[in-house]
Amino acid sequence: NKVVDMLPSATLEHRLKNWLQQGCLDVNPRLSRNFGIPTLVIAGSGDRMIPSEEEATRLRQTLGGLLCTTRVLKNTGHAALDPRLNMTREIEMWGRKMSMPPKDPIKDFVMPSMEVRENATAYVQTIRQLAA
Repeated sequence: NKVVDMLPSATLEHRLKNWLQQGCLDVNPRLSRNFGIPTLVIAGSGDRMIPSEEEATRLRQTLGGLLCTTRVLKNTGHAALDPRLNMTREIEMWGRKMSMPPKDPIKDFVMPSMEVRENATAYVQTIRQLAA
């Protein structure tokens, strides 16, 4: 029941070559420059898109166990897409454990600059074109 078994082989090959490989080339060199920022990695044990548990372990090893917290959620799919997951709650719980001051996602919201918003919009549009 993994996505690899459900996709036509040509589609899978295209995604692995053009998406995954390029994504790794872009992201992996940046991981070692974490700059001491605490990082939370959430993975679902039932993820059918990617091997999330293995990737969470790899990220923890790359970023270092003191800075990187991994949380594997049982019977959860691809975390960002699973409607059973309350991502805000998970981040808040992690923040409390990290002794970070609590933040209210509404009251403490700071509008990003126009440049940041434009860059984010362009990035999302690119992802949408690739995923469509």
